[in-house]
Amino acid sequence: MEFSKETLRIFFREESRGAIVLPDFQRDFVWSIEKQKKLLSSLIVGLPIGSVLMLRGTKDDFPSRRLGVAISSEPVEECRFLLDGQQRLSCIKSVFDDLYLLSEKDWKETWDKLYAPLRNRWYLKINTSPNEDDTFPDQDDIFGYKSLRFNKESLSQYEPDQIQDYIFTYKILVKEAEEKIYHPAYIPKDDNDNLIEDQNQKALVLSKKLAAKKLVPLYEIYRKGSESTSIHRRVLKQISNEKREYLLAKIKDNKINANNLLGHINPDISNDSSESELDDALRDLATQWATDFNSALESLLEIELLETILPTAEIARAAAIFETINESGTPLNNFDLIVAKTAKAGTRSLVDTLKEWLSQEFQIPVTLSSQSHPTNALIDWNPEAIRVIKDNSIDKVFKEELLNTLSIICYSSGEDFNVDKISVDYIKRNKILNLKPTEINKNIKIATSSLIKAFSFLQFRCGVIFIGDLHYKLMLLPIAYCFFQADSKSLEIEKIDEIKIELKPDNIQDPLELSFNYNDSLLNKIEYWYWLSLFSGRYSNRQNEQCIEDLKKLYKWCFIEGYENPFKTDEENILNKDEYATKSLLLHQEDNLPSTAIRTAILQFILASQPKDFLLNSINYDNSHPQRLKALEIAKNQDRSLETHHIIPLDTATKIEESTKVLRRDKKHILNSPLNLTDISKAANRKISDLSPKQYFEKLTSTSLDDHIISTSMESKLKEAPDDFNNAFYKEVLESRFDELSRKVTVKLEKLLEVE
Repeated sequence: MEFSKETLRIFFREESRGAIVLPDFQRDFVWSIEKQKKLLSSLIVGLPIGSVLMLRGTKDDFPSRRLGVAISSEPVEECRFLLDGQQRLSCIKSVFDDLYLLSEKDWKETWDKLYAPLRNRWYLKINTSPNEDDTFPDQDDIFGYKSLRFNKESLSQYEPDQIQDYIFTYKILVKEAEEKIYHPAYIPKDDNDNLIEDQNQKALVLSKKLAAKKLVPLYEIYRKGSESTSIHRRVLKQISNEKREYLLAKIKDNKINANNLLGHINPDISNDSSESELDDALRDLATQWATDFNSALESLLEIELLETILPTAEIARAAAIFETINESGTPLNNFDLIVAKTAKAGTRSLVDTLKEWLSQEFQIPVTLSSQSHPTNALIDWNPEAIRVIKDNSIDKVFKEELLNTLSIICYSSGEDFNVDKISVDYIKRNKILNLKPTEINKNIKIATSSLIKAFSFLQFRCGVIFIGDLHYKLMLLPIAYCFFQADSKSLEIEKIDEIKIELKPDNIQDPLELSFNYNDSLLNKIEYWYWLSLFSGRYSNRQNEQCIEDLKKLYKWCFIEGYENPFKTDEENILNKDEYATKSLLLHQEDNLPSTAIRTAILQFILASQPKDFLLNSINYDNSHPQRLKALEIAKNQDRSLETHHIIPLDTATKIEESTKVLRRDKKHILNSPLNLTDISKAANRKISDLSPKQYFEKLTSTSLDDHIISTSMESKLKEAPDDFNNAFYKEVLESRFDELSRKVTVKLEKLLEVE
């Protein structure tokens, strides 16, 4: 083990050439903007930023990636692997390095690779006061702007939180390309509205715009350009020159004592000195301020980083060391540690493998969602449609449930398998982290396959648009486990002893194959269990225990011949469980409100039936507008996303000069009941937003109303609605919807259990 120091500038230079890399078992970048801002403010006031731990090695020791990006990279032959410090150093690099310069012709290419929290540009705001006369109180004149006197040593007298108000960050958004001055695609225009693409002219115009806002860019401090194109230098000069002119006017008006301000430059200067003398001294003052400030900024990269470097001999223990050093710092989650445990020389990163599998396109039989289609019909489906990957990172829910699924599969495999041995311990941290690398590699593919199938099932059959829409995440486990067992019993998926995904020049990897040859009985039983659980409140408490109990019961029901429905007794709790969902709770007649899970359940139940949208007969909609709402199509076309519609509009209950926003915040109001909600398209919602139910019901087909669980009784009542809001009347209206919902759920469950 050796100890060393190197400046941040040298560290980033080595990282840029691939001599310092992240082993790919490192976690994703996760720091929030606020946490990044705190680190930057600490750096500016001279506080230590901690030490880092590295491991000497060669490029073939571990798959690797660059700081801040989510894709693999190729390091130089002899390199150092950063084991501890990536959050801090990725943050600092993104602040001071113009990452978009790496692919200047296509900034989007860089944007796509970066983790979402790093898609920003950073600035220091020199003057946050709207009043140039007062600027700051003396004690808050942090950057010496008031008198153009700056000494970087003075920064050490401040606390980090005093600096944070002067740090500005702007998020780079795709939709703002070429529009915002902080965007990498921004190209200024001249007075004739022509684009300015010459580098020097572009730098001049951009620096003027930033100087007017008193914003000093930090993103090019590391890769500082020439004097003519360096934007932050230009900005500092223009800010100081503007302030110089202001100070000259103040001196001439005898509002400032010239000797007090400029005596250190010219001891003989006074308010009576000639304008040229005053101007010369002020020019020197402005130049010195800009120079000192620039020097202070660039010196931030001369801060020395304390490094502990492990020798090559420690490579075999790198993952274990990584786990140990992080126990006292930012705690790693189970997924990070499992990825670290599977890191092995010559193998591909587990994270990259999972991302590739989750980016694959699969063909799913339409029978998964509806048995009215030909059995040979297939639909293209990608797991990204349900957002298992977002902003280059695998979703947290997917990671957690993959580990739970993997753990259960690993511990329940073997000749002495007995489903009753599965316990809650299997989804606890200790059991998961005790998995051996050989067990993980042996079962990761089938665990991933089973979980992906669970997600496809929920999107196709149960109205789940995105992964975040799952109210009870653990309900994924019984579904995934049943698919795993079905595959194991039918032997339709080849069992793999161990996955070894070698790095290949053409980047062709081992694809994931999904088989969906399941009988209707299996799929119907799983769906029955899903709706019954949501509407009866079976997961309203003891979720871990309930999940494992259900996993075992659902397995036995699906795979043991003659096993009776173990969930039958819960049917009496459908929309009838105290403190979860009862008629009086849903009508907001009690002190408590119904569980938010029931709101999710109602909306998903309606969407699962692929309801006809609220399309008015008198309106011509775009031909591309779907007649029926389908979770998969909505997920694919986010511009057609749903909006939750109040069937009885809130303005029905508003008083004169009262906003619907007030009622929307009143969670206890009867019109905010889940019984008054349904999801419709944005286009439909816009068309009926100003209409009463009586008006728009007449223009909807009976199919639309029935699909959205609006009974003829409810429709008739609303057509006779009083002009003034009457709570008792609307309670009666929503009671009729409750009755219809109860009936439809019961009918659905009965149909799912019909034996053909």
